[in-house]
Amino acid sequence: MISSAYLRMESIEGERTCAATTADRRFTQYDHRSRRHGSWRRAQSLAAHSLLRALVERETGHSLSSSDITPIESGKPMIDARHGAGGIEVALSHSGMIAACAISDLGPIGIDVEYCAERSIHEIAASVFGPRERRAVVSGGPSAFYRIWTLREALAKASGARFSILDSKHDFFAGTPQTGIWRTVIEQQGWLFSTGAFPGDYAYAIAVAPHAPLPANCDAALAALEFKARLPHTDSA
Repeated sequence: MISSAYLRMESIEGERTCAATTADRRFTQYDHRSRRHGSWRRAQSLAAHSLLRALVERETGHSLSSSDITPIESGKPMIDARHGAGGIEVALSHSGMIAACAISDLGPIGIDVEYCAERSIHEIAASVFGPRERRAVVSGGPSAFYRIWTLREALAKASGARFSILDSKHDFFAGTPQTGIWRTVIEQQGWLFSTGAFPGDYAYAIAVAPHAPLPANCDAALAALEFKARLPHTDSA
């Protein structure tokens, strides 16, 4: 099983079928001061965890509480092994008004979403990308930069070697498709990747390292769609 989705945080204000808890309202009631003081990142994290719980319940039938989700040493979230969904790999990401989640019982998974803001992309690429990736950014501009950046982030999260991959200056994704789903081998490990865009100028990527051959229908599950079903009650303030 592989499943992925994203959530527009402003849509939660209209989700009146959900319990109107204080935590729910934090998703949409924010200002620039709250962003500076960290409560906006807290709201993003709450949205991503709520989406994770909704995906797990939809795909497995198991309900999760916030206490069932804990970070491991690398910071990646995991589901308590004592829970019925304990064998599922999970990945979260958030940027701006988007929270995203991917889950799998077929192998490690990573997801990254980034708002395509104006940045010093060539300076950033020069400090962390490989030579061919840097040339791709020169020719492809911001779209190439954010495609490569999100793919490297997703790969790093899935592999558990986050900083060693992000700062390696090794070429991983110089010649990848602009959008879509494909397979490749990195350091003798087979990988399945997906890259694309969410509305509002966001780039995203998903990486999966399957333990066994994937079912034919798994590719479609990597094309992350907007989650519009009811969200579970948020029990973490």
